[in-house]
Amino acid sequence: EWLVTLLLQKGVPADVQNYAGQTALCKAARSGNLAMAKKLRNAGANINHITPHGQTPLSCAIKGLPGIELTKQLAMITWLIQEGAGIATTERMPLCCSHPQEVSALLKALKRSYIQVCSFTM
Repeated sequence: EWLVTLLLQKGVPADVQNYAGQTALCKAARSGNLAMAKKLRNAGANINHITPHGQTPLSCAIKGLPGIELTKQLAMITWLIQEGAGIATTERMPLCCSHPQEVSALLKALKRSYIQVCSFTM
């Protein structure tokens, strides 16, 4: 967190991308770091940034990291939607090694049984 804060203070854009096209907001969303996500959003981070693989901060939050607390993940997903994250964006998810399928972030949430988030978006 301190590194992101320092970089923002030095004028690095909030939407700078890593080698995979992910922004710091995608990383914060995936880890459930709501405080960092809010800081990045206040610095101008695009809530609907799409990576070359079709990932968005919302799809990253839904995917989460292994072992992430469900309450943190749900709080992040809810906040992203309240901030205007598009629920219709798609991410390419492989069904098997050679047959990708596009799945909306909302369908991914339904698949993982996030009833609170799904009822919020209805």
